[in-house]
Amino acid sequence: MRSSHSFMICLALGSALACGGGGGGSTPAPPPAPPTSVSYGAASYLLQVGTAASIPAPTVGGGTATQFTVNPGLPSGLSFNAATGAVTGTPAAATAYFSTYTVTASNGGGGTNGQLKLAVNPVPASQWTATGSTTFLASYQSLTLLPDGKVLLAGYYGTGVYDPGTGTWSVVANPALRRSGAASVLLPSGKVFLSGGYNSDSSQPTATCELYDPALNTWTVTAPMATARQWHSATLLTSGKVLVVGGATTGQTSIGSAELYDPATNAWSAVPSVSPRDLHSAVRLGDGRVLVAGGYQRPAMTTTNGSTLYEPSTNTWRSAGDLPEARAYAGALLLPNGKVLLAGGSAQGQSSATCRLFDPGTLAWSATGSLPQTFPNGPGLVLLPNGKALLAGGEAPVADPGASALYDPALGTWQTAGTHLHGVYAHDMIVLLNGKALLVGGRNNQNGGFTSAELFW
Repeated sequence: MRSSHSFMICLALGSALACGGGGGGSTPAPPPAPPTSVSYGAASYLLQVGTAASIPAPTVGGGTATQFTVNPGLPSGLSFNAATGAVTGTPAAATAYFSTYTVTASNGGGGTNGQLKLAVNPVPASQWTATGSTTFLASYQSLTLLPDGKVLLAGYYGTGVYDPGTGTWSVVANPALRRSGAASVLLPSGKVFLSGGYNSDSSQPTATCELYDPALNTWTVTAPMATARQWHSATLLTSGKVLVVGGATTGQTSIGSAELYDPATNAWSAVPSVSPRDLHSAVRLGDGRVLVAGGYQRPAMTTTNGSTLYEPSTNTWRSAGDLPEARAYAGALLLPNGKVLLAGGSAQGQSSATCRLFDPGTLAWSATGSLPQTFPNGPGLVLLPNGKALLAGGEAPVADPGASALYDPALGTWQTAGTHLHGVYAHDMIVLLNGKALLVGGRNNQNGGFTSAELFW
C-alpha cells in the first residue's frame, strides 16, 4: 500500500516532483535536417562590366538553408546575399577567364557545398555594325518608327522605309514638299504627321504639314501652321494632339510661338508663346506635361539656359528652373525613373561634357556623370530596352572616329560604347522593336551627306 500511495502522489504532481529517486528534464529538440545539395539555374554565367547583373538564388535540396557563404570573394562590384545565395550588382572589372566559386548552404544540422561559375567580360570595343544604305543622301531628316516595326525616313533628298527584317531600304512616295529640318510624330491612328521644315527650293522655312499613311503609301496635305518654322519641336500629347514649339522662321530668326494640332479636326489652335528658341530639347514627362529646355536664339546666335513646362490641362506654361549652363542642339530623353537626361550639345560655340538631370517633382536640375568626351551639336540620344541611354554623333572634326557612349541611370555614369563609321551630325537615331538602335545618314565638315546606316546592338 505504501508503494501504491507514493505512485499516486507522483502521478498527481506530475513533472513538478522527482519520483522514484530519479531526476527529470525536457528532451532537447533534434537538429534540423541539413541541406543535401545546392545548385544554380545555369552551369555558368557570363557578365559584362558596367551592366547590372542578377543571378537568382540557388535551389537547395534536403533541409532548409538558413545561411549561405561564398569562397573566394566575388569580382568587384558584385554582392552575395548571405540569406538567399543570390548575386546582384554591377561588375566593375573584367576577369581573365571563368572562375569557380564554392557556395555553402547550411543550417543548424550541417551544410553542403555547390558551385557557382562565372566570368566578367569587358565592354566590347565596338558594338556597331553596318546595315543597308539608303539610295539617297540623308541629313537633317526625320525618322519615325511605324506600327509594323519598319522605319520611315523623310528628308529633302528622298523618302524611304527601312525593313529591320531584311536590313534594306525601299523608296516610297514623297510628300508634296520635300523638306529638311522638319519634325515628325507618329499619331495614334498609325499615320505620320510631318510639320514645317526648310524648303530648299524656295530657301525659306515652310508652314505646310502633311500626313503619311503607311498602309496606302500616300501623303495628304493638312492644315498649315500659323507660322513657318524649321528646327522646331513637335511632341505628341496624351490627348493625341501635337504640340509644336519654337523654331527658326523667315530670315533665320528664332521664334517662341507655339501651336497645337488636332488630328481629329485637322485644325490648329493657339498656345501661349515661350522665349524664342530653336534646336532646343522637348520631352513629354510621365504625367503628360512637356519640358522645353535650352536652344539657340537667332540671329544673335546666343544660347539660352531657360526651361519651361507646358501644362496641357490649362494650356499654360510655367517655369521649370534654369539650366546651370546654356545648352542648344543637345540630346534629351525621359528615363525610366521619371527624370529627364540632357547630354551633349553646345553653347556659344563651346561644347561641354557635363550632363544634367531634370526632376519633375522638384522642378530642379542636378548634375550627373560627365561624358567620356564632348559630343557637340546634334548628337543622337535614345533609350535602349535595358534602361540605358545611348548617345552618338555630333558636329566634330572630320578625324573624329564616330564616338558613342552609354549612360547607366542606376550608377549615374557614362562608358564608351564603341565607334560608328563616320563622325556625323545632322543624322537621326531611333530604337527598333527588336531593341537595336538605328543610326542613319548625317554629314560632317567634309561631306554634305551620307547614305550609310548602322545598328547598335
